[in-house]
Amino acid sequence: MSFKAIKPKRLTGDRADRAMSKVKGAIKSEFVPVVLSDMYDDVADWKHQPTFKASFSGGGLTVDFVPVGNKAGKIYGYVSGGTPPHKIRARRARYLVFTGKGAKTRAQGGQRGRKVRVGQTVFARSVNHPGIKARNFVGRRKVRYGRLFKGVVDAAFAEGAA
Repeated sequence: MSFKAIKPKRLTGDRADRAMSKVKGAIKSEFVPVVLSDMYDDVADWKHQPTFKASFSGGGLTVDFVPVGNKAGKIYGYVSGGTPPHKIRARRARYLVFTGKGAKTRAQGGQRGRKVRVGQTVFARSVNHPGIKARNFVGRRKVRYGRLFKGVVDAAFAEGAA
């Protein structure tokens, strides 16, 4: 997810440098902490929480927010973007073993495709996962913080160009 500040053409020379410096500082101090805090709120109750990073490019005027690190960052992508229905197969063992929680999956193999009751131990060679509905963290955040970003950048340009 990226947010990009655009330098007005009318700013040149010293005023432009001063304004750009103000904008970069405002983005780092006023905008980034708010967005990162919101991203961590999304995953507060997750067992394996991703780490988020704000990276800057374009001379500090473009900021990207990305999950970094281990599997948790990948999982964040799956939950945010969703996944299509897919088959899960036993790879390191002969069977998948799990306790039924009234899941939407149907066991294949050992359980012959029947529905699983709550509390029932299931042994299956594969299950059909129904997929994950996208929570669209990125799209919602772009809408939510687009105006805040514009306000922070506009105020910093005005202050720096004065």
